[in-house]
Amino acid sequence: MWAGQLSGHKAWVEHCSFSSNLTRLASCSGDGTVRVWDVDQQKCLAVLAGHTAEVWSCHWHPKQFNLLCSSSSDHSVIVWDVEREQALFVLREHEDTVWCCRFSPDGSLLVSTSSDKTVKLWCCDQLPARKPELVATLERRSDALECAEFSPDCLLLCTVCRDGNIRLWKMSHNQRDMNELTSEQTVGDTGTPHSPCHFADKLHLRELSPVCESPDTSEDVFCETSQSILHITLYCQLRRRRAWVRACAFSPLDSHLLATCSSDGRICVWSTDQRRLIHELCGHKNIVWSCVFLRHKHLGLVLVSCSSDQTIRLVLDQHSYI
Repeated sequence: MWAGQLSGHKAWVEHCSFSSNLTRLASCSGDGTVRVWDVDQQKCLAVLAGHTAEVWSCHWHPKQFNLLCSSSSDHSVIVWDVEREQALFVLREHEDTVWCCRFSPDGSLLVSTSSDKTVKLWCCDQLPARKPELVATLERRSDALECAEFSPDCLLLCTVCRDGNIRLWKMSHNQRDMNELTSEQTVGDTGTPHSPCHFADKLHLRELSPVCESPDTSEDVFCETSQSILHITLYCQLRRRRAWVRACAFSPLDSHLLATCSSDGRICVWSTDQRRLIHELCGHKNIVWSCVFLRHKHLGLVLVSCSSDQTIRLVLDQHSYI
């Protein structure tokens, strides 16, 4: 049942994002604007016009409810002051369309991905007083970088590429953590085995063997922020055949469960600590554009996906599709 409809954009709506306090919704569009909506009153609070081309992504700062970032075909990322309806900072380091921008869950970093085949990481720990500083360029791939997501604990960064590669990066913020990277401990190790949640499509599930490449330590990156030295190291590379990987999402419960969706209509669920593919969900009949984990008070952990086959699918922890 529809709770309401928000109208105002002059072209297709590409993406939307709730603020962390769930009171406001941001949407971005092919009309080059970002609109901010009051969820309860279902009215537009602000129209953010600063991009000169289509806007593909928008995301709220997790702690400063007045700050929002967006990315566009104009090669830029903009950090907005929503109350003033103005662009605080325009980040122009990319050389092509910027498909995705995300703040980290602690608000200290911002990541952006682009058709220029790079992923860029920005230090945001002094927002809004100072402009985000570019601290690392993580990828120089053979194809466009489509999406990136931080894990809930900020220890992992996932980047996905149109060539089918999925990369997991470990992030460490202080000297002690950097020393620990020389040990054999891997991301997710807590001294006890972790049992990942099991998602399955009852009719189409296939369990698969590990699909992982060893990390290349030559891709380690050290960069300095205002509060610490950040060490970023390639943890593992997961391969998804030759399908275009469109999006990725971590479980909100921890960093151990990751979902990706792709152009072949499949959704893959990965264990990040085991570095392997757990399940492959094959119910969609066309490109799967997005996927996200949700916590529901009655249904538990739910994986939601949307596709060009004109369907939205929900996968429940109880191994069933809705």
